[in-house]
Amino acid sequence: MVVPSSAGHDVASRASIGYDGGMEGRLGSSPLPQPQNLIGTWRRFGVTGPVYEIVDVGQMLSDDDCLMRVRLVETGEELDYRFTDILDDPREH
Repeated sequence: MVVPSSAGHDVASRASIGYDGGMEGRLGSSPLPQPQNLIGTWRRFGVTGPVYEIVDVGQMLSDDDCLMRVRLVETGEELDYRFTDILDDPREH
């Protein structure tokens, strides 16, 4: 699940980049949440997979996506996971 990094941006430049451009066109007309608004929330890898917490925004990718840093609840392991993949995962309460 670790995604290799391809290009880095600092936090200020990530915050100033909107996500309603390329990704919105791919995922429909509803607006996407901003990646930083997902920090501190919990999701599950698929319907029955392990629960993870979103802990940080990572780098921008060349395909208008970004990496998010997530922590697996069961093990404490941290890994990078695509923002658009996170949006497909169910929320955990």
